[in-house]
Amino acid sequence: MNINDINEVRTYSIEALKYKKLFNNDIYMILEVSSEGKIIDANKAALNEYGYTLDEMKKLTLLDLRRSKTNNLTSYQIENTSEGAIEFQAINYRKDGSSFYVEVKFFSVNLEDEKVFFSIIRNITEHKFRLEQIEKLSKALEQASSAIIITDVKGKINYANKKFENVVKKSRDELIGKTPHLFNPDIQPKDSFNNMWNTIKSGKEWKGEYFHQRRDGTAFWWDVSIAPVKDDEGKIIYLLGITDDITEKKNILQILNTKNDELKHTLKKLKDTQMQLIQEDKMASIGQLSAGIAHEINNPLGFIISNFRSLKKYTDKFENVISGYREFKSSLENSSNSNFINEINILNEIEKKNKLDFILEDLKELLNDTDVGLERVRKIVLTLRMFAHENIEDEFEEYDMNLGLKNTLIIANNEIKYTSNVETSLNDIPLVMANSNEINQVLLNMLVNASHAIKEKQPESSNKFGILKINTYNDEKYVYCSIEDNGIGIPEENMSKIFNPFFTTKSIGKGTGLGLSISYDIIKNKHRGDLIVESNVNVGTKVTIKLPINQ
Repeated sequence: MNINDINEVRTYSIEALKYKKLFNNDIYMILEVSSEGKIIDANKAALNEYGYTLDEMKKLTLLDLRRSKTNNLTSYQIENTSEGAIEFQAINYRKDGSSFYVEVKFFSVNLEDEKVFFSIIRNITEHKFRLEQIEKLSKALEQASSAIIITDVKGKINYANKKFENVVKKSRDELIGKTPHLFNPDIQPKDSFNNMWNTIKSGKEWKGEYFHQRRDGTAFWWDVSIAPVKDDEGKIIYLLGITDDITEKKNILQILNTKNDELKHTLKKLKDTQMQLIQEDKMASIGQLSAGIAHEINNPLGFIISNFRSLKKYTDKFENVISGYREFKSSLENSSNSNFINEINILNEIEKKNKLDFILEDLKELLNDTDVGLERVRKIVLTLRMFAHENIEDEFEEYDMNLGLKNTLIIANNEIKYTSNVETSLNDIPLVMANSNEINQVLLNMLVNASHAIKEKQPESSNKFGILKINTYNDEKYVYCSIEDNGIGIPEENMSKIFNPFFTTKSIGKGTGLGLSISYDIIKNKHRGDLIVESNVNVGTKVTIKLPINQ
């Protein structure tokens, strides 16, 4: 073998070694294929990916790797490689049945008289998945209801979706490379601008509201969220801005604020009116009871006057007796006779005639009766004054529910005594902080309502009395007062309306429809308690007043 042959062999060996290294690289899968599509050889990367041994691979065709019954693609590959390499994507299957996407470069090589085909294959499953995700994300961004921009770290726009174009009335070409007004320090207030950038640079999301004018002069508000996007090393690579047009919301909010101010003003007027109504309702309640109170006062006053007249007559008789004693004294003083028997007898006759012993005995009873009557008048008048006086608004003081009930029962006595037998069980309960005048008004409303309910149930000719049970008790947090009657009850369809202002089932002139409404407001809203009503038609009604011990 001469030197040229040796050099040729060496060159051939070097080229063969290069081919072998290329064929067995770990980056690409390489298959050597016959003109019929039969696999002649496969490199290590292909065997690892497909999961076959070389012997198993050599028994397969390209058609087997695609698990396809048609050979159109294989025929196309072989027929068209004469003009150069072709590229395509397909789905291949591993030995275990799992599939993956591949990108194939198919070309032919002429070896002496034989044409050999090669497939250089790359697994693009992850790449294809990412492309699909990018495509989905792109569609989502384009069709999003929010205006979205992506900027570089300095705030220059790289991307703007359709919604953003529509809001700012500018095309995407006009926006790309520009800095939005939000990132312009000459437009934004310095403090908010610095706060925004400091937040973003620290890697945190910034949220805020932004006012802007379009180039056509129309103004709009944006609700803005800017989030820094980082690479794997935590470095900020771009900014994602999501904005929503809240102009309409802002306008509505402004209208609502204006309406709210108007409502506050109206509410104040209503509150003032309510206080007037409360006082008027109180006076209406007192007006309804005034005749009864007058009757209550008139009874003791009647026997006071009668006793006074009797006392006056007795006084006249005492004057006669005293006059006789004076004459006797005068005669004794002017007489020299020491025999006074006759005069004494005369005096005894005077005393007997004027029933002095009886008068002296009866006078004590008259005075006692008068004292009792006057005390009753005093209590009624004092209670009425305590109940009717106008309290300072929202003034709270220590309040004794039991004492309030006793005083209110005195006021309501004339209303109750003709309809009901009252049964009280007033237990030892703690004081509460309350507006005593208002709570007494609630008690009066409840007692009068109970009396009316009993009266409605009983025929006018009936002498029967209903039962009115009053009970007080407490737990750790609340003091309770229950007022229960066996009256006509409340129909179920009216239960949801009983606290509505001006709702009443009474005939005209017999009720304002404010009693329960005002009572509910006093207990529920002003005293943070509760007013609970339970009722059954023709069985009766139970009202429970619940007041917190500590306000």
